[in-house]
Amino acid sequence: MRKFRQTIGVNGARGGAMFFKGLMALVFGLAFSSPWKIIPPPPDGLVLLNEFIPLEVWGLGWFIAGFALIIGAFRKNQAWSMGLYAAMLFTWFASYLTTAIVETLQGHSHISQWFAVVIYGALLGSAISVARLINAPPPVLNDAVTSEIEVVPKEESGDDT
Repeated sequence: MRKFRQTIGVNGARGGAMFFKGLMALVFGLAFSSPWKIIPPPPDGLVLLNEFIPLEVWGLGWFIAGFALIIGAFRKNQAWSMGLYAAMLFTWFASYLTTAIVETLQGHSHISQWFAVVIYGALLGSAISVARLINAPPPVLNDAVTSEIEVVPKEESGDDT
């Protein structure tokens, strides 16, 4: 049973965090590019992104990042999936930050823009922190040595040779 769990299970604490971040990214993908999309007009912070690439395409990027995170959660090498997810978050963060700065300079800033900047910045910081976590080593499958090791001090002799 232990070997099955080690082969199939989520890879450590980082893998668990990645799995749930992957679910969040999949929901982002649904919000932007699915029959059930909930954002027909782009939010103010994403208008700039939508001018270059339609939000439906960005939604596909969120799907890819979400699937990559979920697959990466079960693998030893998880860096590639966190990198893809962090790139998507950075793009969203940069778009909202640019919009918030421009609107502030024009004198008609909305506090909701700055809230979005903080939220996407915090998600990006979280993704970078999770990527830097070190998973605990896998449990030892061979439990042949279960007794305690006794440390015997070396006897000191009077001469230093």
